[in-house]
Amino acid sequence: MKQLWIYGTMAFLMHASVWAQVSEKIYIAPVELIDISSERQYSLLMLLKSYLEEGRRYQAIVPESDTAVKLLPEIKQTADQLGAVYFITLRINRLDSWYDLNLSLYNHNEMIWMRNMAVEYMHEIDKVVQETAWYLGRASFKADEAGSLRPPAKFLTEVSREASVWGGANLSAGWLENGNASRGMGISLSFITRDWIVDTRGQINYTNSHPFSFLSIHLNKPLTITAHTPYISTGMGLAGYNYNGGPMGFAGFGYLLNRNYDFVVRLEAMGFAGYFDGWRRTPVGVLLNVSLLVEP
Repeated sequence: MKQLWIYGTMAFLMHASVWAQVSEKIYIAPVELIDISSERQYSLLMLLKSYLEEGRRYQAIVPESDTAVKLLPEIKQTADQLGAVYFITLRINRLDSWYDLNLSLYNHNEMIWMRNMAVEYMHEIDKVVQETAWYLGRASFKADEAGSLRPPAKFLTEVSREASVWGGANLSAGWLENGNASRGMGISLSFITRDWIVDTRGQINYTNSHPFSFLSIHLNKPLTITAHTPYISTGMGLAGYNYNGGPMGFAGFGYLLNRNYDFVVRLEAMGFAGYFDGWRRTPVGVLLNVSLLVEP
């Protein structure tokens, strides 16, 4: 048992020695917090250190005692004294309704990468810092000639815009009542926030026999806070088909594109079932919708 412990210790030390030799040193400058409690500074430093080192690309060095914010020449001087080729700065500024983040990576005097971000809530800061540090620490990270990031698809821009009302139109195709094909169009008025989307929709579809129409309200829940995200949906409304009408329920899922921009594309699959008093059966069907929403 004693020999096993000795061999294990030697293997760990050799592994740590190799890692220290192949990893490049990076100095993490004191985090600059504006209108934010300084108690957050140390936790952000350690978060950066943890995720920068996870990819085994860097050996991160953090200030041990002097955490006062310094100017860039002083940061470079400290990095040189510690033997760090790279250094990284993080500034977080609290504004009226969101937090503005700036994360910059330097190679000696030259800024080789920078990212500006905005989040709405304090707890989102840790997530953004964590994801960005994780990516910078990957061996696959590269800055292009302009010094900008080539972001992987998993790190899309977080939605930070305020709630707003959008209008849109959609095209649809589907099946109703025993394979009766339908195709049609509709309009919608949507109240969009980062966490929820409420729609009022009106639509008419033409089938082989009679038109099918409905007016409904839908509640949609995006599954992430990113600009492109899947979502789930449920709704209730009034529908008419074959000279009958009544209440109808909707449920489905879809995918949102470009929530941070001036237009939103929505792809959706939606099932429905209704109750028409004049029928002996329940009308059911499926619709596939493609929508374009714009902000007035």
